[in-house]
Amino acid sequence: MYVLFMYTLILSPHLDDALYSMCSFLTSHYGSVIIATLFTKEVPNNYTGVFAHYANMPVRKIEDRDAVNKVRSLNMHIDILVKHLDLPDQIFRDKNFPINDLIYQKMTELRDTYDIDRVFCPLGIGEHYDHVLTYNNCNLVFKPEITYFYFDYPYCILKLNVQKRLNSLGLLQDECIDHHDLMDYFSDPIYSTRPWYVQIFYTLWNAFISWFSCFTYKKHKYETYSYYAIPEHKYKIISKYSSQINPIFTSSSNMMGILQNNSKEIYIKIQ
Repeated sequence: MYVLFMYTLILSPHLDDALYSMCSFLTSHYGSVIIATLFTKEVPNNYTGVFAHYANMPVRKIEDRDAVNKVRSLNMHIDILVKHLDLPDQIFRDKNFPINDLIYQKMTELRDTYDIDRVFCPLGIGEHYDHVLTYNNCNLVFKPEITYFYFDYPYCILKLNVQKRLNSLGLLQDECIDHHDLMDYFSDPIYSTRPWYVQIFYTLWNAFISWFSCFTYKKHKYETYSYYAIPEHKYKIISKYSSQINPIFTSSSNMMGILQNNSKEIYIKIQ
């Protein structure tokens, strides 16, 4: 006798995005989940500094295994299948690499291989190129009625990132950015690799694009689902990604403070 499993599919561009962004879901879900991480190909490289941490795929895969195991220890009711799709990260690709075709192919294989009743995909907040590629191809492969989009953490703790992405996608929302939001964006450690004058440019440019998009894009409605992760649980999980703590959060103590002040995790369904 064959048992039919229905899976929730979580698309994760990199080896931390799903667990950063969907901790509340993963620690409370009853059922079977596939976490499919797209950009996991191991490529020899000579990167140093922050980019050496981003590019060290063998270490990041071990960290990902440990983080997923921590989720399992916190939630005995979840069954997690981990899939590494082994596509090359943006830092390893040239402009002519046929990445879109490969992403589409890998997602189609997932769709046709497993019985998937719900898909969670990054919305692309922060507009990291790999996240946007994941979003674009998900819209092509999976039916909109089963697809939800999660706010990319920690990019989504910056209001400027959220507003710019929502406005660029024509998603209606009421809030506006102010000078405090610009300062938060300018000083966030996730952008520490940029020279200060480049970061000033991006801050002002993103604010302008966010404002301009309000008047130029077709408007769409969406439903919002908000959940609050338990900061201590989320810390136990994402601290397993130890190579990423300093580049993204500057320190473990700072990461804990960020988690305590920004525990909301959001998914949306576009109508």
